Amino acid sequence: MSTASTFTLIAFLLSTRLTLPRIPYLTKADQLLLVATCLVFLALGEAVLTGRLARTNREALAMRFDWHARWIYPTLVIVLSAAIVAL
Repeated sequence: MSTASTFTLIAFLLSTRLTLPRIPYLTKADQLLLVATCLVFLALGEAVLTGRLARTNREALAMRFDWHARWIYPTLVIVLSAAIVAL
């Protein structure tokens, strides 16, 4: 799912780059897209890491890491989105 989200996000970024005018500063939409891109890559990295841990017979560590990520990731989404809106 992270891989599909990454490809979709890249296609979306390319299409917006071609249709929007160039400006020398970041808008709120640009900031939101930047944060979304970072979060998608963070989720992809977490999926790769836990998959690798599970394949190397460290399932307990993978499950613990995944459990923590299930709380950290949504918290990051909420905090960063609120920070962008508040600015």
